[in-house]
Amino acid sequence: ALRAAETDALALGTIANRGMSVWPFGLGETLLAGPFQCRFLAKDRLAAVSQQAIVDLLGSVEAAGIEFTKMELLYTFNGTEGFSRSQGA
Repeated sequence: ALRAAETDALALGTIANRGMSVWPFGLGETLLAGPFQCRFLAKDRLAAVSQQAIVDLLGSVEAAGIEFTKMELLYTFNGTEGFSRSQGA
């Protein structure tokens, strides 16, 4: 269902649970509990993501019937990620 929420600008990159990657590189023995964190990434990794692209993504997630509780923007600085990756990603 999450892949259906992808937009022209943003694609599903990873899904994590409690800091552990569960898709696409998850391990079968990972204990799943509570909410999942879904990271959508720009399809064009060199392009800036517009605010409208984020609004479109949230609308697409809602239209797919997926509840979201929080959204965070992740930034790069001179090509360096300013955020941490999930364990196993």
